[in-house]
This record gives sequence, C-alpha cells and structure tokens, in this order.
Amino acid sequence: MFDFSIIIRTYNPEIRIIKRCLQAVQKLDLTGINCEVIIIENNNTIAWKDHEDIVGIISGISNLKIILEPKPGSSNAGIAGVKISNAPWLVFFDQDNESYPDYLVNLSSVVAKYPNVGIWGPGQVYVDFIDETTDWIDKNCRATFQEKKFDRMEFALQEEWNRCYPPGSGICVRKEVFVKYIELYRLHNFQTIARAGNSLMGAEDNQVIYTAILMGFAVGVCPELKLNHLIPAEKSNYTYVKKLRFFTRYSVPLAEVEFHPQVLKKYENKQTSQFSLFILLNKYLIKGVLSRKVKESIIDCLLVCGNYTGINLVLKKKNPGWLKLFLRMNGVEIK
Repeated sequence: MFDFSIIIRTYNPEIRIIKRCLQAVQKLDLTGINCEVIIIENNNTIAWKDHEDIVGIISGISNLKIILEPKPGSSNAGIAGVKISNAPWLVFFDQDNESYPDYLVNLSSVVAKYPNVGIWGPGQVYVDFIDETTDWIDKNCRATFQEKKFDRMEFALQEEWNRCYPPGSGICVRKEVFVKYIELYRLHNFQTIARAGNSLMGAEDNQVIYTAILMGFAVGVCPELKLNHLIPAEKSNYTYVKKLRFFTRYSVPLAEVEFHPQVLKKYENKQTSQFSLFILLNKYLIKGVLSRKVKESIIDCLLVCGNYTGINLVLKKKNPGWLKLFLRMNGVEIK
C-alpha cells in the first residue's frame, strides 16, 4: 500500500511541457512517503514517451505504471488510473502542471492534521507563459488559467460553491471520494466527462467536489501546496481565452443538474428572456467601446452567453439564431 497515487492524464502532450511535469515528479521530496505514479495515455496519437528527452526521466521515476485508456475524456482517463491505484489519496497532475518539490511532504502533513477534509487543492498556482504573449493576456488572463495566491489555508463544507473549492490542477482527493464519484457517474450516466480531445467542455471536477460534500467531507486549498501551470502560445491568445471562458461557464449548469436534479427548477426560474439577454449584451459592448476596453467587454458577454446557453442545455431549449451568430463570430460553436 502506498501513501499517495500520483495520476497524470496525457493527451498528445508537447515534449517540452510533459518533460517539465515529469521532471518535477522525479524531484519530489519523498522523505517518509511511499508513492506510486500512474500515467494514463488517453487516445494519444504521438509516441511522446519514446522521445529521447523523456525516456531517461521515466526510467528514473520509481513505482511507475503507464496504461492506455481509449475512451476519450480526462474523466475516463482519471477513472482508469484510480482503478489500478493503491493509495488512500489520489494526486491528479495535469500534463502541464509543474509541482514544487515539497508538494507531497506538505500534503502528507495537512491530510494528517485535517481528517475532515476530503479534497485539497494547491493554494499557490503560478501561471508560466512559456512562449511570448501579449501584454493584455499577461495582465488580464492569469486567473483564467487558474493562477491564485492564497496566503492562508481555507476549507468549507457547503453545497453552494465556495472560492476555496479548487479546479483540477494538482487536486488531491481521498480515494473513497473518487470511488463514490465513479459509482454516481455510472449510476446516473453523467455526460460531464471533462475535456476530451480539443473540446473545452468541463466541470467534472465540480462533480467530484459535490461528491465529497455529499459524503460529509470539507474541501479546500493549502498555500503550502504549490505548482506552476505551463501555458504555451496555442493557449495564451485571445481566441483561445474567449472559448475557454465561455465553455467554463457553459459547462456548470449540466454538471450541477446531473448531480443535483432538484436545481433544475432553480434554472427554470432563473433563465432570462432573449430580449433581456440582447439588451444586456449591448450594454456590455457599448460600455466596452466607451471605456476602450472592447476585449474585456466581449469576454463579459461570452460569460453571460455561456451561462445562458448552459441553462438552455439543461432545459432542452433552443438558442436564438442571433446568439449563435454572435458566438460564431467569436470562435465559439455550440449546437
């Protein structure tokens, strides 16, 4: 039995990025800790693990397993990893996460001190734009890529979303929580399967957090858990940011309704009219022009549209043609 199972889900990773991820894992301080590492190849079409820069790193990681999961989506990859894991705590690193050397040492301390917490996330996430990007992206989009700097530990036990509930990067989950999530995932046939291929649909992490809350475990972040989030040029651009912000908001209603069907009524009462949506979007755009912050106003519009279309998705309502056109003009395609 191990203390921690590190699970890394990969999908056609860039060599320079997965190299930094694996080097960080190789350098983890394991003083007093027994750990296994599970890498899942999720529909990869490139032989990244045979690259000369990777072979030596892989050979230097103890207790390493590499498995294949043909079903697309990081949810399916995560489930495959959990199935063969042998530890009470699961640590999920994305292929673009670079953990600090003391990650597991600090995690070991905090899980022992707070047995009432079922999920921990890093309290310090630093975005590293590894390619040249614009000043606007650097200034305005770090939070979009999960940068955060908690200076103290925070955790909560409530169904309503809390600011200390962590996104997926570096998330640490009690195995019993994830096993329960798998049970619910199969029982209710959840369609929220996190990102598959190049899709930006997500919110599977939300459902894992809902599971912990259901089981009576708190969820939180610890500032001593630190990692770098590596963002290449293909993501550090305005087109990608617009789509990411839209789909992040679009995915939430489905994830919530699948887990809490009773909230469907809330969305039925909450949904705004097409006319009110049209007026609101125009207000944002006019304000953006007048303040010379057009990019910011368009993203505000996309957040509103993501929420609106996400609610329509769970209500099984069609979206108006003018809205689809606006989204298409901004690089977003939905049914």
